[in-house]
Amino acid sequence: MKRLTARELLQKLRDNTISAEERQLLEAWYVDYTNRSEPFDDIPAFLKDMEMLDQVFLPNKAIQPKSRIFQLPSLRIAAAASLIVISLGIYFYRQSDSSIVDNSISQQIQAQPGKIGATLTLADGRKISLGNLTNGDTTIDGGIHIMKTADGQLIYELSDSNTSENKIHTLSTGRGETIALTLPDKSKIWLNASSSISYPTHIARQTERHVTLSGEAYFEVFKDARHPFVVDNQGQQVEVLGTSFNIQAYSDDREIKTTLLEGSIKISTVSSGSAKVEKILKPNQQATVQTGKIAIQDVIADDAIAWKQGFFLFNSERLESVLNKIARWYKVDIVFENPTLKNETMLGTMSRYDQLAKVLKVIERTGVAQFEIRNNTIYVKNK
Repeated sequence: MKRLTARELLQKLRDNTISAEERQLLEAWYVDYTNRSEPFDDIPAFLKDMEMLDQVFLPNKAIQPKSRIFQLPSLRIAAAASLIVISLGIYFYRQSDSSIVDNSISQQIQAQPGKIGATLTLADGRKISLGNLTNGDTTIDGGIHIMKTADGQLIYELSDSNTSENKIHTLSTGRGETIALTLPDKSKIWLNASSSISYPTHIARQTERHVTLSGEAYFEVFKDARHPFVVDNQGQQVEVLGTSFNIQAYSDDREIKTTLLEGSIKISTVSSGSAKVEKILKPNQQATVQTGKIAIQDVIADDAIAWKQGFFLFNSERLESVLNKIARWYKVDIVFENPTLKNETMLGTMSRYDQLAKVLKVIERTGVAQFEIRNNTIYVKNK
């Protein structure tokens, strides 16, 4: 198997030696990159890059680039600094035996991409399925108004703050569900699939605004210096004043990852029998907590919230972790016939709203593994 970078594929396109499959991959990257890229510090250089890309592709095929409206936060702000951004870490692969595309994945299964949905558990144990709550409907729980907006978000309001009782609510997503939440303190939280968060309904009036997270969530915390915002999860505690960050803390992951986009946060380990460790995180840093230890590295922080933007993004990630994310989103099970494949790594980006078969075919093209689907279970095999 030969591995080709985007630079090499562009050259093959110019030389008219590119295969149909290679051209399809390159064109898909071009459309995705030009639609989602964003200007970096050297704007003239960025515009030149865009012009060069258009000159390469438009004469060869009727691809109409969309208007480039640059919005924050982007998926990869720093990555736009190169014409061949994909060669920095995302590779296209070509397999001489084209049979890898048309193997057992070609059978269709019922697994569909995830969608907006969640279950709200009230303090008295009542459960509200948001799929059954129409837009604009309001559920009242002891003076607390819970409204679902047209885009599927939850907004909490207190109708009588003097008499309403402070209660604990839990919002949870199943496999294939995601939801956004606005708390009474104006903080916003986005939950990924198979996640849950518990919080007091009077969070805005607490000395410390405590929430408890299991799974993955992105936070935009409303700044209030007098009332720190604290996120508890098994193994760590995160304290903030007002900031944007992502926490990935699934029970089946080996480690907890906290990525800071804006502001500043303090991370503390929570582990019985071990000394407490504290670290301060700066923007574009990621803390990894494992067995009571904290490791910090510089990252492109926007990569951590690719899921919120509608993408899978894998950067030298273990295949087991990659497939766990896919399983949570598509509501399927994973079985490794060869356990050593769990430690294979891959990198790339794909839409979370593609059909499962398409996503698996893209992974197969990397050559790391082969997949077979039976009864809504993905069996991972050697190539």
